[in-house]
Amino acid sequence: MAGKTFDDLVSESHYGWGEFIKGDPVPAENLFSRAPDVSNANPFGPVARGWDNVVQTMERAASFYREGEVVGFDTLVKIAEALGSSASDVCAKARL
Repeated sequence: MAGKTFDDLVSESHYGWGEFIKGDPVPAENLFSRAPDVSNANPFGPVARGWDNVVQTMERAASFYREGEVVGFDTLVKIAEALGSSASDVCAKARL
């Protein structure tokens, strides 16, 4: 992650979710922490905790998609803190 700007990471996120809706979960998986307490909740469930469970859940969710296309993201709030590693980009929705 060294050398990447906040905007670089947002671009990677947009790319990752764009690939996810084509059925490829790997770019989106690469966005997630590998910490033991990593978690993911998605509309297809179940809530997953731990890397192996998160991957399994994401692969299942991505399998419901094929040939999706993102036509844009609407960013409502963009916050990047100068201190620490906290940053967020709140996208209310992806236009699919």
